[in-house]
Amino acid sequence: MMSRLICRALPTVVLVGALFSCTASSSVQEEENKAIVRRFGEAQNARDYDALDDLIAVDFVRHSQATPDVEVRSLEDFKEFLRQYAAVFPDSRVAERMVVADGDLVAFWATFTGTQ
Repeated sequence: MMSRLICRALPTVVLVGALFSCTASSSVQEEENKAIVRRFGEAQNARDYDALDDLIAVDFVRHSQATPDVEVRSLEDFKEFLRQYAAVFPDSRVAERMVVADGDLVAFWATFTGTQ
């Protein structure tokens, strides 16, 4: 029997200002920054990891309380992490629920579904 993992109990809020080069604080720039975050989610769902080259800095460092023992210290490490994650949850999807921006900070709330 396959188990289905659905995360809904707690909203997942991820601050991605550190992931992306978001500089201006106008509402136009905030909308552009939110679009970057949406492109990130789309690339992850499509398993299009090369698209992340335009979205994430090469010296990106991932911090996660869910997996504190997993070290990701570069864009290439992150791509490999996502590949391994997709192998464990082959039908996984991140569904955006809300994206908010304030100046150069962007956060999103999403739900994760996938079969292990």
